[in-house]
Amino acid sequence: MRNSIIKILFVSVTLICQGQVGINTQTPNATLEIEASNSANPSNVDGILIPRVDKFPDTNPAAVSDSILLYLTTADGNNLPGYYFWNQSNSRWCRLLTNVNMILATETGSSLNLLGSIFNFPSMLYNDIPGASMNSSHQLQLPVGVYEVESSFKSSTGVFIEWNMRLNGTVYAGSIPGNSSVISVLGIGISTSTPQRAIVVINDDTDYIDFQITSGLGLGINLVPNSCYLKIKKVG
Repeated sequence: MRNSIIKILFVSVTLICQGQVGINTQTPNATLEIEASNSANPSNVDGILIPRVDKFPDTNPAAVSDSILLYLTTADGNNLPGYYFWNQSNSRWCRLLTNVNMILATETGSSLNLLGSIFNFPSMLYNDIPGASMNSSHQLQLPVGVYEVESSFKSSTGVFIEWNMRLNGTVYAGSIPGNSSVISVLGIGISTSTPQRAIVVINDDTDYIDFQITSGLGLGINLVPNSCYLKIKKVG
């Protein structure tokens, strides 16, 4: 018994002096290193079990708990089960994305209309963002989160157009305008296009995005088939 106590004290002092802790290893290479019982033939209990919760805490973590990690076992509102960490700068729980959550859509119409026209990309090729939907007004509603938005047009006429993304009916301040036109080189029409881009934060499930022609004539512009797209990627 005495020898066991001495050994425990010796190990504890050693760990304190090193400032490192090793589990299943006596030579940790980091502040905390955990090794499997047998890396070639691991046990079914090898691993770290993160705290599991049925819903997020009613009170948000304090600033000192920035980056705290937990596992949500059941859906909480639009938050699907998965690993989440507390992001103090955004005051929100952010999901650790384990796959690429993305929407890809195209514009199927053959033309755009006048300056100031509101439009969207209604033809969904696929939607891998749970909770995202196009409402009856062709407004794309997204679950709470942070998104990269990119849209592109290619026109087959010589009229210049520029467009921007809107959030809840107002041109988003962080949206970089997209533009499209056709230039003539040696009598050959060459379509040029710069995609519209934005990083947008959705704070409420009722928020929606659409697009607006903000410059150029835009009357009856013919679009190049299969060259106009909307790509949205959830990044937080």
